[in-house]
Amino acid sequence: MEYQTKQNIEVNYIHGSLENDWIVFGYGDDTDENYQIMRDLEIDELIENYKNQAYSKYDNYSQLYERALNKYNEYDVLVIGHSLGKTDKALLSEIINSSKLGKFYCFKRKDLEHTPEFVEKEFDVLNKMASRIFSNELDKRKKMVPLSKSAFFP
Repeated sequence: MEYQTKQNIEVNYIHGSLENDWIVFGYGDDTDENYQIMRDLEIDELIENYKNQAYSKYDNYSQLYERALNKYNEYDVLVIGHSLGKTDKALLSEIINSSKLGKFYCFKRKDLEHTPEFVEKEFDVLNKMASRIFSNELDKRKKMVPLSKSAFFP
């Protein structure tokens, strides 16, 4: 396992948590041209389920800048059970395409440990999804920790 645990890890539950009694659900790619079209139609119902509407109700999104992106000279990103799908592309793009990104870890599912073909298949999916978020393939190749060095999570 290449990832070493550090003492000062700060977790930001950007989508909320059950402990705080709120969770952000919805769609999230507000950079998509379809969002722009719907927003410009000025029909509130068309954009009410976009995550950026919920993010403005809570401070977790702004804390992302205060506690991480603007605070540290370098940070790592740990992907644990996330699809890296289009719904979080705008947010992930800000985090991943920053010059402050050190390493990008995609953890493997422990329940698939005894089926290496499924581990590899799932990692391949994450790799492709990451390619849609990283704006520079060279950065992705340099920063994304390869499957062989990726750890399992429970």
